[in-house]
Amino acid sequence: MIELDWAKFEILNKKYANAFETLCLHLFSRYVHTECIGADFNQAGLETEPVKYKGKFYGFQSKYFSPSMDYKQIEHSVQLALTSYPDLDVIKIFYNCNARLSASSTKQELDKKAKNRGVKLEWLGRSYFEVALNKKENLDLCQLFFGAGRELEYFADIIDNEKRAFLTSTNYLELNVACAEKRLNNSEQLVEELLENSEISVIRGLPGTGKSVLLDKIFMILSGSNLKFYDQIAAISKNKSIPILIKLKYCSACPLEQLIITKKTEYKLNFDNYSIIYLLDGLDEVSSEIAEQTISYIKELAKQKNTKKIILSIRKMSSNNMYLHDCVNENAFYEIQELDEKNIVSFFEDRGEKDKIEKLKSLKITNKKLFDEIKDILAQKTDNEIWIDNKAERCEKIKEIISGGDCMKLVELIRRMHFHSKLQLKKGRRLHITDERFLKEAEKMVCDEVSVVLHIDRNDVLPLVLAG
Repeated sequence: MIELDWAKFEILNKKYANAFETLCLHLFSRYVHTECIGADFNQAGLETEPVKYKGKFYGFQSKYFSPSMDYKQIEHSVQLALTSYPDLDVIKIFYNCNARLSASSTKQELDKKAKNRGVKLEWLGRSYFEVALNKKENLDLCQLFFGAGRELEYFADIIDNEKRAFLTSTNYLELNVACAEKRLNNSEQLVEELLENSEISVIRGLPGTGKSVLLDKIFMILSGSNLKFYDQIAAISKNKSIPILIKLKYCSACPLEQLIITKKTEYKLNFDNYSIIYLLDGLDEVSSEIAEQTISYIKELAKQKNTKKIILSIRKMSSNNMYLHDCVNENAFYEIQELDEKNIVSFFEDRGEKDKIEKLKSLKITNKKLFDEIKDILAQKTDNEIWIDNKAERCEKIKEIISGGDCMKLVELIRRMHFHSKLQLKKGRRLHITDERFLKEAEKMVCDEVSVVLHIDRNDVLPLVLAG
């Protein structure tokens, strides 16, 4: 039996009173066998509207007390509920502390008042939670709220605030992905399709088409990292699966099996109550020898009981593709498609930039080459928005890009730095002085080169690079 540590509950759940309400809502929903309860916690005397179950109307109250029970709070809520809902049959009262109910005169009076109205009060304290959360069907809640594992912390570390801001903003460009005869136009469709398909699926695309960021987006959807706390818990509980994201480039130093074990150990991920969805990014970033070893282990991984799905990403032209064909079905390859005019127009429409749509229409007629360059720039956009937090690593990477002089990589760098600058401004901050110097140098190099190659005014280059 798992012992519940309420002190740990408060540490793990910073807004522990709200977390307790959410926990009680889940237990109540499971008792009345419904998933359609609004989680506004603002009904008169109850947390939600009453629910009819087996011919009776049930409502509930959740009270998180520290350090001791406050019967007056409960009395006020119960009286309000009795007045507001004349059809009520049962009120479940969830509370977190140990209390000698038999010694409370207020409790006895409330029971009598409720009984006179034909309502039964069920008092559910710590002993109730000890039993309920040790039932097999509720172990997932025990794990999430009482920290048998650190799943929510893991999700937050993978999809931090900055990455989530990008993936949920209009700066994120949804990709077209094709599989056999199907064409999928957004990430949610793709996730549904992937989960319905065979054990191992592969996402392929040309360099810079957004494979890694697409896997981040898939991870965000599967982990509910873009949702509010209640909705995230609901999504995880419904799917009964936890995603694990691994960058395969690290297999050069450590086998995939060990990377997975390290991740599980570091975050105390417990898979007794969940299956696992593995997102393995960048099979093209390792040598042929390591790719062969990695695929060999992936085959074993696919057979494990708690593996629900494996999703790999790889460059379309990588020689490591040859190791996939004996373990991946033909209809499980998902190809990232080239952006078309519809994608570009939709991108600007989502941002409410009608003037740029008109300019695009004009460019398509007057300067087809420049129009195609815009497609390339927007394609690069999907892979360039994530910021390197470590200053030394970031400076080293930026120096490498600038010294290399590759125009498209410089475009990626400029977009990334402008996006980060906007996020910093919202926090009342600005770019580090070193980053600003690098940005000016990169902008000068791109504006000089593009204006000459495309025969356009130098001042027109940067707005095109930034796409607004």
